[in-house]
Amino acid sequence: MVRHTPLCASFGAEIHGIDLARITAPQFHLLYALWKRHHVILFRGQRLADGEFDRFAARFGEIEAQAESERADTEWHAAGAYLERPPFAHLMHAPQQAACTGLWLASLSAALRSMPTDLASRLRRLAMRHAGSLAMAEPIAFGRVANDGPVHVTGSVHPVIVVQPESGEQSLYLGNRRQSWFAGLAPDESERLMNIVWSYATAPAVTLHHAWQPGDVLLWNNLTTLHRHDPPMAASAQPPRHAQVRGRYVLTSPIQQEAA
Repeated sequence: MVRHTPLCASFGAEIHGIDLARITAPQFHLLYALWKRHHVILFRGQRLADGEFDRFAARFGEIEAQAESERADTEWHAAGAYLERPPFAHLMHAPQQAACTGLWLASLSAALRSMPTDLASRLRRLAMRHAGSLAMAEPIAFGRVANDGPVHVTGSVHPVIVVQPESGEQSLYLGNRRQSWFAGLAPDESERLMNIVWSYATAPAVTLHHAWQPGDVLLWNNLTTLHRHDPPMAASAQPPRHAQVRGRYVLTSPIQQEAA
C-alpha cells in the first residue's frame, strides 16, 4: 500500500510502498500528484541500476546533460536560473555501497507564505536578472567569489514571484545569491532587498537537511526549491547519481497571468 509521511512541517514527503524499478502507471500518477503538492519527495532503500534510475527520471521529462558541477556547490542555488526555461526537476540516487555528503533544501513557496504582506506585494512587481556565468561547469560559478558588477551580468530575467505552471501555486523564484540582481533597481537598493529576500528564503523554518542513506532517491522541483550540499567528504566517497529534467516552462508572475 502506498502512503506518505512529511519530511518537515513546511514541505516535503517521504513516499512508502513503491519500488521505483517496477513502478506502475497508477503509482507514478500518484507520486507525481504528491510531488506537485509537496515539492520534494524521498524514497528509501531503492536498488536501481544506472539504466533503471535514468528511466525513472525520464518519466518527468527530457533529461539534459548537466552543465553545472554538483561536486562542491555548498552555496544555496537553483540550477539553471540563467536560462529562459530553467530546469524543471532534479533527481539524485545514493549508491548502496558508500556514504554521501548531506544535502540542504529550502522551500521557496513556504518562504513566500512567511513574508509580510507589504514585502510580498512589492516583490510581485519586480523581476530578477540571473547571471549567465552559472553555465560554467566550475565551482566558482556557485557564489564563492562575489560578482564585482552584478548590474552588468547577462542572463535571463524572471519574475521574483511566479505562478507554478502545473499547480497554480505562487512561489518565490531565486537562482544564485551572488550572481543576480533586481532588474531596474540601483545596486545598493538591489543588495539591500536581496539580503531581505534571501533571509526569508533560507530561514530555518523553510529548510530541511537530508542525511543520505544507501538507496535513497530524492526528487525536487527546481522551480520552487533551493538546494546546497554539505562540504565534500573524503575523495573515496561515491557521490549520488544525478539527473536533471530540461525546462519546459517560461515563468510568469501573478500579475502577468491576471493581465492575460
